Amino acid sequence: MILFGPSGRDELTKKIDVLKIPQILADLGLYAFEYAFTHGVRINDENAIKFGCECKKYNVSLSVHAPYYISLTTSDPIKQKNNIIYFEQCIKKMKLMGAKVLVFHPGSLFGQTREHAFSLCKKNLKEIIMHLREAKLLNGIYLCPETMGKLGQIGTIDEIIELCNIDKNLVPTLDFGHINSFTGGQLKQIDDFKLIFDKVNTFLEKQKKDRFHIHFSKIKYGIRGEIKHLKFNELGEPDYHKFISALKNYSFNVNVICESSGSQISDAVIMKNLYQNLNI
Repeated sequence: MILFGPSGRDELTKKIDVLKIPQILADLGLYAFEYAFTHGVRINDENAIKFGCECKKYNVSLSVHAPYYISLTTSDPIKQKNNIIYFEQCIKKMKLMGAKVLVFHPGSLFGQTREHAFSLCKKNLKEIIMHLREAKLLNGIYLCPETMGKLGQIGTIDEIIELCNIDKNLVPTLDFGHINSFTGGQLKQIDDFKLIFDKVNTFLEKQKKDRFHIHFSKIKYGIRGEIKHLKFNELGEPDYHKFISALKNYSFNVNVICESSGSQISDAVIMKNLYQNLNI
Protein backbone atom coordinates (compact mmCIF):
# COMPACT_ATOMS: atom_id res chain seq x y z
CA MET A 1 0.00 0.00 0.00
CA ILE A 2 1.20 3.50 -0.87
CA LEU A 3 0.49 6.18 1.76
CA PHE A 4 1.07 9.87 1.09
CA GLY A 5 1.69 12.66 3.56
CA PRO A 6 3.86 15.65 4.51
CA SER A 7 6.97 16.21 6.54
CA GLY A 8 5.96 18.56 9.33
CA ARG A 9 3.50 21.44 9.17
CA ASP A 10 3.25 23.67 6.11
CA GLU A 11 2.75 27.43 5.82
CA LEU A 12 -1.01 27.12 6.41
CA THR A 13 -0.82 24.86 9.48
CA LYS A 14 2.40 25.93 11.20
CA LYS A 15 0.49 27.83 13.90
CA ILE A 16 -2.12 25.10 14.43
CA ASP A 17 -1.78 22.77 17.41
CA VAL A 18 0.23 19.79 16.17
CA LEU A 19 -2.27 17.46 17.88
CA LYS A 20 -4.85 18.54 15.28
CA ILE A 21 -2.65 17.62 12.32
CA PRO A 22 -3.62 13.91 12.07
CA GLN A 23 -7.33 14.79 11.65
CA ILE A 24 -6.50 17.50 9.10
CA LEU A 25 -4.44 15.00 7.10
CA ALA A 26 -7.08 12.27 7.25
CA ASP A 27 -9.76 14.70 6.06
CA LEU A 28 -7.55 15.30 3.00
CA GLY A 29 -7.00 11.58 2.38
CA LEU A 30 -3.40 11.71 3.61
CA TYR A 31 -2.41 8.85 5.90
CA ALA A 32 1.31 9.40 6.48
CA PHE A 33 3.19 12.03 8.46
CA GLU A 34 6.85 12.60 9.27
CA TYR A 35 7.54 14.29 12.60
CA ALA A 36 10.82 16.19 12.36
CA PHE A 37 13.20 16.32 15.31
CA THR A 38 15.20 18.77 13.17
CA HIS A 39 16.80 20.74 15.98
CA GLY A 40 16.44 18.17 18.73
CA VAL A 41 13.95 15.87 20.45
CA ARG A 42 11.82 18.59 22.02
CA ILE A 43 8.36 17.03 22.36
CA ASN A 44 7.64 15.98 25.94
CA ASP A 45 6.47 12.49 26.86
CA GLU A 46 2.87 13.52 27.48
CA ASN A 47 2.45 15.20 24.09
CA ALA A 48 4.34 12.39 22.35
CA ILE A 49 1.78 9.91 23.67
CA LYS A 50 -1.13 12.22 22.79
CA PHE A 51 0.16 12.79 19.26
CA GLY A 52 0.65 9.06 18.74
CA CYS A 53 -2.91 8.41 19.91
CA GLU A 54 -4.25 10.98 17.44
CA CYS A 55 -2.29 9.36 14.60
CA LYS A 56 -3.67 5.96 15.57
CA LYS A 57 -7.20 7.36 15.82
CA TYR A 58 -7.05 8.70 12.26
CA ASN A 59 -4.96 5.83 10.80
CA VAL A 60 -1.99 8.10 10.06
CA SER A 61 1.27 6.16 9.65
CA LEU A 62 3.97 8.01 11.57
CA SER A 63 7.69 8.27 10.83
CA VAL A 64 10.30 10.45 12.52
CA HIS A 65 13.28 12.37 11.14
CA ALA A 66 16.35 12.44 13.38
CA PRO A 67 18.12 15.75 14.18
CA TYR A 68 20.19 17.18 11.35
CA TYR A 69 23.23 17.58 13.58
CA ILE A 70 23.79 13.82 13.76
CA SER A 71 26.85 12.89 11.71
CA LEU A 72 28.24 9.38 11.43
CA THR A 73 31.35 10.48 9.53
CA THR A 74 33.12 11.71 12.66
CA SER A 75 36.37 10.34 14.05
CA ASP A 76 35.82 12.15 17.36
CA PRO A 77 34.83 9.63 20.10
CA ILE A 78 32.92 12.32 22.01
CA LYS A 79 30.81 13.21 18.97
CA GLN A 80 30.19 9.51 18.33
CA LYS A 81 29.08 9.08 21.95
CA ASN A 82 26.66 11.96 21.39
CA ASN A 83 25.40 10.27 18.21
CA ILE A 84 24.45 7.24 20.27
CA ILE A 85 22.66 9.46 22.79
CA TYR A 86 20.73 11.22 19.99
CA PHE A 87 19.58 7.90 18.51
CA GLU A 88 18.51 6.72 21.95
CA GLN A 89 16.53 9.92 22.54
CA CYS A 90 14.77 9.61 19.19
CA ILE A 91 13.83 5.97 19.60
CA LYS A 92 12.56 6.33 23.16
CA LYS A 93 10.30 9.17 22.05
CA MET A 94 9.26 7.27 18.90
CA LYS A 95 8.09 4.35 20.98
CA LEU A 96 5.82 6.68 22.95
CA MET A 97 4.48 8.06 19.67
CA GLY A 98 3.97 4.66 18.07
CA ALA A 99 6.38 5.41 15.19
CA LYS A 100 8.51 2.66 13.68
CA VAL A 101 10.65 4.46 11.07
CA LEU A 102 13.56 6.74 11.96
CA VAL A 103 15.08 8.61 9.01
CA PHE A 104 18.61 10.00 9.42
CA HIS A 105 21.34 11.70 7.40
CA PRO A 106 24.59 9.69 7.26
CA GLY A 107 26.91 12.70 7.45
CA SER A 108 29.19 15.01 5.48
CA LEU A 109 32.76 14.60 4.22
CA PHE A 110 34.20 17.49 6.30
CA GLY A 111 37.34 17.64 4.12
CA GLN A 112 37.92 13.88 4.21
CA THR A 113 38.10 11.67 1.15
CA ARG A 114 34.78 10.07 0.31
CA GLU A 115 36.24 6.62 0.95
CA HIS A 116 37.49 7.55 4.42
CA ALA A 117 34.27 9.32 5.40
CA PHE A 118 32.18 6.36 4.26
CA SER A 119 34.42 3.94 6.17
CA LEU A 120 33.87 5.98 9.33
CA CYS A 121 30.15 6.10 8.64
CA LYS A 122 29.92 2.30 8.44
CA LYS A 123 32.06 1.83 11.55
CA ASN A 124 30.04 4.29 13.61
CA LEU A 125 26.71 2.95 12.40
CA LYS A 126 27.71 -0.59 13.40
CA GLU A 127 28.61 0.68 16.85
CA ILE A 128 25.29 2.50 17.18
CA ILE A 129 23.36 -0.58 16.08
CA MET A 130 25.22 -2.75 18.57
CA HIS A 131 24.52 -0.31 21.40
CA LEU A 132 20.83 0.06 20.53
CA ARG A 133 20.40 -3.70 20.33
CA GLU A 134 22.11 -4.23 23.67
CA ALA A 135 19.81 -1.58 25.14
CA LYS A 136 16.82 -3.48 23.66
CA LEU A 137 15.68 -0.40 21.75
CA LEU A 138 15.61 -1.81 18.20
CA ASN A 139 12.62 -4.12 18.51
CA GLY A 140 10.07 -2.97 15.91
CA ILE A 141 12.20 0.03 14.88
CA TYR A 142 13.64 0.59 11.40
CA LEU A 143 16.58 2.94 10.93
CA CYS A 144 16.45 4.50 7.47
CA PRO A 145 19.58 6.23 6.13
CA GLU A 146 18.62 8.79 3.50
CA THR A 147 20.02 9.46 0.03
CA MET A 148 21.51 12.95 0.11
CA GLY A 149 21.60 15.87 -2.32
CA LYS A 150 24.98 17.56 -1.84
CA LEU A 151 28.24 16.30 -3.30
CA GLY A 152 29.90 16.85 0.08
CA GLN A 153 27.58 14.37 1.81
CA ILE A 154 27.54 10.60 2.14
CA GLY A 155 24.34 9.21 0.66
CA THR A 156 24.44 7.95 -2.91
CA ILE A 157 22.03 5.10 -3.68
CA ASP A 158 24.87 2.57 -3.65
CA GLU A 159 26.20 3.94 -0.36
CA ILE A 160 22.77 3.75 1.27
CA ILE A 161 22.27 0.17 0.08
CA GLU A 162 25.69 -0.77 1.43
CA LEU A 163 24.84 0.80 4.78
CA CYS A 164 21.56 -1.11 4.86
CA ASN A 165 23.48 -4.36 4.36
CA ILE A 166 24.93 -3.87 7.84
CA ASP A 167 21.82 -4.97 9.73
CA LYS A 168 18.26 -6.25 9.33
CA ASN A 169 16.85 -3.12 11.00
CA LEU A 170 18.36 -0.81 8.36
CA VAL A 171 16.08 0.12 5.45
CA PRO A 172 16.69 2.75 2.71
CA THR A 173 15.11 6.17 2.48
CA LEU A 174 15.00 7.23 -1.16
CA ASP A 175 14.84 11.00 -1.47
CA PHE A 176 14.28 11.62 -5.17
CA GLY A 177 14.85 15.36 -4.95
CA HIS A 178 18.21 14.63 -3.37
CA ILE A 179 19.07 11.94 -5.91
CA ASN A 180 18.29 14.31 -8.77
CA SER A 181 20.34 17.11 -7.20
CA PHE A 182 23.37 14.90 -6.48
CA THR A 183 23.41 13.57 -10.04
CA GLY A 184 22.99 16.98 -11.64
CA GLY A 185 19.47 16.34 -12.90
CA GLN A 186 19.59 12.76 -14.19
CA LEU A 187 15.96 11.97 -13.33
CA LYS A 188 14.48 13.04 -16.66
CA GLN A 189 12.27 10.17 -17.81
CA ILE A 190 9.95 7.63 -16.17
CA ASP A 191 12.52 4.92 -16.80
CA ASP A 192 15.12 6.89 -14.79
CA PHE A 193 12.91 6.55 -11.72
CA LYS A 194 12.20 2.91 -12.51
CA LEU A 195 15.92 2.12 -12.61
CA ILE A 196 16.20 3.31 -9.01
CA PHE A 197 13.11 1.40 -7.92
CA ASP A 198 14.44 -1.75 -9.63
CA LYS A 199 17.82 -1.46 -7.92
CA VAL A 200 16.31 -1.04 -4.47
CA ASN A 201 13.64 -3.66 -5.13
CA THR A 202 16.32 -6.20 -6.01
CA PHE A 203 18.14 -5.40 -2.77
CA LEU A 204 14.93 -5.68 -0.75
CA GLU A 205 14.00 -9.02 -2.32
CA LYS A 206 17.39 -10.46 -1.43
CA GLN A 207 17.90 -8.91 2.00
CA LYS A 208 14.71 -7.44 3.45
CA LYS A 209 11.04 -8.22 3.80
CA ASP A 210 9.96 -4.87 5.19
CA ARG A 211 9.10 -1.53 3.67
CA PHE A 212 11.50 1.17 2.61
CA HIS A 213 10.77 4.90 2.77
CA ILE A 214 10.41 7.71 0.20
CA HIS A 215 10.86 11.48 0.28
CA PHE A 216 9.88 13.62 -2.69
CA SER A 217 10.18 17.31 -3.49
CA LYS A 218 11.39 19.57 -6.23
CA ILE A 219 14.84 20.90 -5.37
CA LYS A 220 16.94 23.65 -6.90
CA TYR A 221 20.49 22.42 -7.43
CA GLY A 222 23.86 23.66 -8.69
CA ILE A 223 27.36 22.36 -9.33
CA ARG A 224 27.67 21.21 -5.70
CA GLY A 225 24.24 19.61 -5.63
CA GLU A 226 21.22 20.62 -3.56
CA ILE A 227 20.57 24.32 -2.93
CA LYS A 228 16.98 24.57 -1.65
CA HIS A 229 13.59 22.86 -1.66
CA LEU A 230 10.82 24.26 -3.85
CA LYS A 231 7.03 24.14 -4.19
CA PHE A 232 5.33 22.10 -6.91
CA ASN A 233 4.07 25.29 -8.55
CA GLU A 234 7.65 26.55 -8.95
CA LEU A 235 9.88 25.69 -11.87
CA GLY A 236 12.16 22.87 -10.85
CA GLU A 237 13.02 19.18 -10.81
CA PRO A 238 12.35 16.30 -10.56
CA ASP A 239 8.95 15.94 -12.25
CA TYR A 240 6.38 14.50 -9.84
CA HIS A 241 4.21 13.25 -12.74
CA LYS A 242 7.02 11.00 -13.94
CA PHE A 243 7.81 9.91 -10.39
CA ILE A 244 4.20 8.86 -9.79
CA SER A 245 4.00 7.20 -13.22
CA ALA A 246 7.04 5.11 -12.33
CA LEU A 247 5.79 4.31 -8.82
CA LYS A 248 2.49 3.08 -10.22
CA ASN A 249 4.31 0.12 -11.82
CA TYR A 250 5.24 -1.43 -8.45
CA SER A 251 3.40 -3.06 -5.57
CA PHE A 252 5.37 -1.42 -2.80
CA ASN A 253 4.43 -1.04 0.85
CA VAL A 254 5.82 2.44 1.34
CA ASN A 255 5.13 5.92 2.68
CA VAL A 256 5.73 8.82 0.28
CA ILE A 257 6.61 11.90 2.33
CA CYS A 258 6.39 15.28 0.61
CA GLU A 259 9.12 17.77 1.58
CA SER A 260 8.07 20.75 -0.52
CA SER A 261 9.04 24.11 0.92
CA GLY A 262 5.97 25.34 2.80
CA SER A 263 3.41 23.55 0.60
CA GLN A 264 4.08 19.97 1.63
CA ILE A 265 0.48 19.16 2.60
CA SER A 266 -1.15 20.49 -0.57
CA ASP A 267 1.60 18.98 -2.74
CA ALA A 268 1.16 15.61 -1.00
CA VAL A 269 -2.53 15.80 -1.93
CA ILE A 270 -1.54 16.45 -5.55
CA MET A 271 0.63 13.32 -5.59
CA LYS A 272 -2.03 11.23 -3.86
CA ASN A 273 -4.74 12.28 -6.32
CA LEU A 274 -2.47 11.72 -9.30
CA TYR A 275 -1.55 8.25 -8.05
CA GLN A 276 -5.19 7.29 -7.47
CA ASN A 277 -6.37 8.58 -10.86
CA LEU A 278 -3.48 7.39 -13.01
CA ASN A 279 -4.15 4.32 -15.13
CA ILE A 280 -1.16 2.24 -16.22
